[in-house]
Parts: sequence; structure tokens; C-alpha cells
Amino acid sequence: MQRNGELDGAEARADVAAGLLHALGCEVADLGAEREQLVAPQDLEIARVLDPFEDAHKPILPAMFDLSAHAVVLTGATSNIGRAVIRAYLAQGAHVAIAVRDQAKGEQVRADLGALAGTPADPLVMLLAADPGDRPAMERAVEQVLRAWGRLDVVANLVGGYAALKGEKAAAGYAMANAALVRWTESLADELKREGVTANCVLPRIIDTPDNRLAMPKADPSRWATPDEIAALIVFLSSDEASGITGAAIPVVART
Repeated sequence: MQRNGELDGAEARADVAAGLLHALGCEVADLGAEREQLVAPQDLEIARVLDPFEDAHKPILPAMFDLSAHAVVLTGATSNIGRAVIRAYLAQGAHVAIAVRDQAKGEQVRADLGALAGTPADPLVMLLAADPGDRPAMERAVEQVLRAWGRLDVVANLVGGYAALKGEKAAAGYAMANAALVRWTESLADELKREGVTANCVLPRIIDTPDNRLAMPKADPSRWATPDEIAALIVFLSSDEASGITGAAIPVVART
């Protein structure tokens, strides 16, 4: 009798649990139906695009950010990562000024952008003949941007990398220089945080570029960060949505 009583009690508890799960399932189904009615179609599209497994590597920034009121000064635009970054900024509507040492390379970058570069009446890309290591030249470049567009919202310097976090064999000097850049960024962020100015570092490990594929022919490039993945992070940090992020050194290790 005692054993039967225990079984009866267990069955009763199981029935209660099953009833609760059924009720919960009904509630979830009802909430899903209400969501379909209440959420705007474009929001549903964003939710689908953000699925990390179904839509890996699909561009998501156009659905999220609006940089149409932003002016950007970009260095390193003629590199592989630079070309991806400038496209990502332009895709959000930003005006981008690129500082170049080689005017011919800058012209080629602008030509390759096609319609993204704007029109002669409304150019979205401006070439600045300036060496990023030449302070007076960069100051003149900034003045040129301010005269043309009346504002400067973002400075994106494409230099440095993951070596700031971890030194490697035969790369001591490079690692030290990158680490110093991170400390400088942290100090700059602390100085300007009450002025509404943010400063952050993006630290990619290995980027999937033709040069890296040539240098490491036995490696699996699908594990490396793509230029578009890095560009997406840089553009996000430039957006109003990232206004609370400053003084950060963000590694991009991808699948390595």
C-alpha cells in the first residue's frame, strides 16, 4: 500500500507538471501569434538576418545603422581592409574622406566604388593628399573636410592589430608599438569621455587577404576574419548605438 501510494503521488505530480508544460506551450504559441501581428515586417526581417547560423557573413549593417549625417576621415583606405571599411561606411550613407600618400591609388579606390562614391554635385568620397604620419598635413586635411562638409564625426585609423595583446616570435618591436597604441587609446578615451567622444581599438588577428593566403598556403582561410567582418565592427563603433563603448580593445579572432 505504501508503494502504491508513492506511485499514485508521483503520477499525480507528473500530471500537474504535464499540465503546466501544456499551458506554457499554449502561452508561447499565443505570444508568437501576437508578435506576428504587432511587430512590423521590417523588424521581422532584421531578426531573420541576424540569425548567426542561417545567415553567417550576410551584411546586416544596412538594416541597423544610419550614418547619413556623419563625416569620416579614414586612413589606410587603399589596403584590402581599407576598401571594405570605406564601402561599409558608404553603405550607411556616410561621407568619407580618405587620406592617401599615393594620389593615383586613391583615385583608383574612388573609381572602384562606382556609384557608391556619389556624384560630382554630391561627392560622398573626398581624396586628401596627406601622409597620416605628417601632423601638419593631417591638420590641413581636417580643415579641408570641415570646409567641405561642415563637420567631422569619425576618425578611423587602420593601423595595428592583434599583436597589441600578445607578442610573437620575431615581432617584439611590432608588438610593443601596437601595445603602446592601445594604452594611448585608453588614455584618450579617459580624457574625452565627458565630451561625448569615444576612442576604441579593433584588433584583428589574421585577416583573409590575398597576401595572407599567399604567405600561408597551407592554412585554412575560412577560419580567418574577413575584411567585411572587421569593417562591420568598425562601423558599429562609429555609430550612435555604440556611444557607451570607449577605451575598449576588441580582438577579432574569428574562427582561429
